[in-house]
Amino acid sequence: MPGLLRREVGIEVPGEIAERIVAGNRLFTAGRCRAFSPSDLCPDNVILNGEGARFLDYEWGGFRDATLDIAYALVSFPGCLCDIELSRERARQMVEAWRSEVVGVWPALADDAVLAERILEARLIWVWLTTYWFLPADHTRIAAAREHGLSIPRSAALINRWAALAEDARVIGDDALGDFAEDVAATFEEHWEE
Repeated sequence: MPGLLRREVGIEVPGEIAERIVAGNRLFTAGRCRAFSPSDLCPDNVILNGEGARFLDYEWGGFRDATLDIAYALVSFPGCLCDIELSRERARQMVEAWRSEVVGVWPALADDAVLAERILEARLIWVWLTTYWFLPADHTRIAAAREHGLSIPRSAALINRWAALAEDARVIGDDALGDFAEDVAATFEEHWEE
């Protein structure tokens, strides 16, 4: 991925950020908050009716860190080219609803700072992965993702995801990630204006 960013848009990934991404990959195979997850909770994989919620499409299912699930929703469903604009208040409400369900299993998530850091790490991993999927001009992959009813152009999706990651990093005082994510969003904006 660092080579892809360098080749496609001239972005150099700082060593500190690369190390954090490598460390964050463990969320898919380990972590203190492991649970079974479908890991693809985009809108067309969830049916809501009078009987409650039903989850579909378990091809990505497995045991992984549960913070990946809440981050998946906050990143606007990275497996798709969606962009559901979440206000800071709506995102906070989603996180609090999720936390109220899981804090009994993982009491450490009652600590706001711990929760914010863990969600930021999971967001970084999803934004990184979605960039890997959609940055190159892989028209087959992009066409499949664009079938979703909430799809937007990949340029807008990636710019918005990096900008939101930068904002979240700033909120918890993570300036290194905030600076990098802002640079990526700005570079993508310039790249796609051409």
